[in-house]
Amino acid sequence: MEKQTSHVARYASCPCKLSDLPIDDRLDVYYAMHGRRICGTWGICRPVKLRPQKPDDSDSWQNIGSWSFIVNTLDDYVESSMIFSAWKNNKTMPEKVTVNPIELEINYDLPPPEPVKISQHVLDFTDFL
Repeated sequence: MEKQTSHVARYASCPCKLSDLPIDDRLDVYYAMHGRRICGTWGICRPVKLRPQKPDDSDSWQNIGSWSFIVNTLDDYVESSMIFSAWKNNKTMPEKVTVNPIELEINYDLPPPEPVKISQHVLDFTDFL
């Protein structure tokens, strides 16, 4: 039993290359893992931090908008395309270019999103036993 448990643990914790999966399976993996804590510390390793440290200059960073808003509005707002272009080409952003006011104005009138109902998935590892 210990051998099977070790085998399952090894493959369950192995990163998944989503691009190799059919789209339906990718969505299943995404919805099954979204918001789940799949890695943690306990026992004598409890003090170990798994989150990467902030860069030294992170205090000087400016919030210019959410990534999802920028990517989803590339064709709608010149600010979004400027931000995306600077990121893609590894260029410095011109000062005061942001989508925050636009994003806040648009999101202000929207009702809160409905919670996504996620069905549970059973992982069958009997093929590995």
